Amino acid sequence: MMEGQAAMAAADYKTALTKFETALVADPNNLAALVAIGRAHEALGDRSAGIAYYRRVLTIEPDNRAALAAESLAYLADFGLVKARQNLDLLKRLCGTEGCEEVDEVRAAIAAFEAENPEDSPADQGKS
Repeated sequence: MMEGQAAMAAADYKTALTKFETALVADPNNLAALVAIGRAHEALGDRSAGIAYYRRVLTIEPDNRAALAAESLAYLADFGLVKARQNLDLLKRLCGTEGCEEVDEVRAAIAAFEAENPEDSPADQGKS
């Protein structure tokens, strides 16, 4: 996983994907590897494959914060503001009063999306 993360940081997405897939073969229950594979697919330009991996994780563990955050960002890229907000609400409940980095990440992405697309975020939609 660490080698895959280093490859992602270096924008070597094909190598990252291979490393994450190797981690998954070694441990088929590695949900972090599934999320990482999804992110690598997205980085390679295949958002639908990325979303499929996030959904796979959420089928196994519906409250997986990493998958919820990654799915939120993927949906925002496809103008899926409503789904991103729903995931943010769930993340807020999961993280409680302490908060967590996933809430911060999704909240910032939603704010950036709304700033860039004001017509897609009317005030009556209940901003998060």
